[in-house]
Amino acid sequence: MRGGTAVRILGRLLKVRPAPLLIAGIVGAILIVGWLSYWVFSRSHTTPGEIQKKETQATQSQGYQVLTLRGHSSAVDGVAFSPDGKRLATASDDQTAKVWDAQSGQELLTLRGHRDAVTGVAFSPDGKRLATASKDQTAKVWDAESGKELLTLRGHSDTVNGVAFSPDGKRLATSSLDETAKVWDAESGKELLTLPDHPGRIYGVAFNPDGKHLATASADHTVQIYTLDLETD
Repeated sequence: MRGGTAVRILGRLLKVRPAPLLIAGIVGAILIVGWLSYWVFSRSHTTPGEIQKKETQATQSQGYQVLTLRGHSSAVDGVAFSPDGKRLATASDDQTAKVWDAQSGQELLTLRGHRDAVTGVAFSPDGKRLATASKDQTAKVWDAESGKELLTLRGHSDTVNGVAFSPDGKRLATSSLDETAKVWDAESGKELLTLPDHPGRIYGVAFNPDGKHLATASADHTVQIYTLDLETD
């Protein structure tokens, strides 16, 4: 009697209960599979805009060699673009500076006149002149189109290793291992100022954008900034 009752109850459960349980299980499985598929897709795919952005970032983070300039016979110590970007100047231990076409790499000028290594180069703001610094304790100013030597600036007692034009092109600053920086008239070559405050070799000079201040970098672990009290024309 009890055995028959149990069989009948089990039969009813098998006939009635599995349908809603099965449906619920199938629906749950579909939802789980759908959510997992969306998660995997979103992790492995991006929209076209995101792809373009990533490609742009990847391109911007890479550098490509476009030119190699050969012509110097010793180490190249300095390099500078002209203001319009069309020319490139280089300074070398071979005692020369060179001017190159920045697009083709063609050598345009070789500037000879220094008696020792040329340590730095700088174009004037209008690109018409080029200044060079040298171990021969001088700086020179050249015509950047013809290569003609215009000025020789003498006054330092050791290597001149930095040179910079003021933003208006009227002044020229030099730095030297003699622990001084100097400011010169870029037209006449006259020495205007000597800045001797560093107790160490001076390796670089830079004018601020209005030309009223000059910064110097030194082996004494400091940078000095000077106000230039110069008469202007």
